[in-house]
Amino acid sequence: FSLYIVVLTLGLLRPDGSIGVESHINLNPMQLISDLQTNSVSWLILYINIILFMPMYFLLTFIPVLNSFLKRVLAFEIIIFIFEGLQAVLHVGIFDIADIMLYNIGFFIGAGIVIFFNKILKIKTKRR
Repeated sequence: FSLYIVVLTLGLLRPDGSIGVESHINLNPMQLISDLQTNSVSWLILYINIILFMPMYFLLTFIPVLNSFLKRVLAFEIIIFIFEGLQAVLHVGIFDIADIMLYNIGFFIGAGIVIFFNKILKIKTKRR
């Protein structure tokens, strides 16, 4: 988990060329649609933002204090708001609501995968 957080920090808190931008906050989630229509690189960023947080639920299952789904979701939300806030405060990116939405999509896809495999494993162990 710690290594994953270090990699996220290096990836998310690197300068992205937004220096000189007037605002480091974007509260318009519809800006994502406009970006996707005008910039083909935005599609790659969209997929990366979703995939980036897919392993988070699985990794949070190894933290004993986070022993329920709700606690893991809350911990995840705190983590992503810290990362997005630091991007704006450190002027290395933009606090972007669309990114938060994409991170959540990735997190819940990852959670669904983990829960699915846990149920499959429980079914197979019951049969034995």
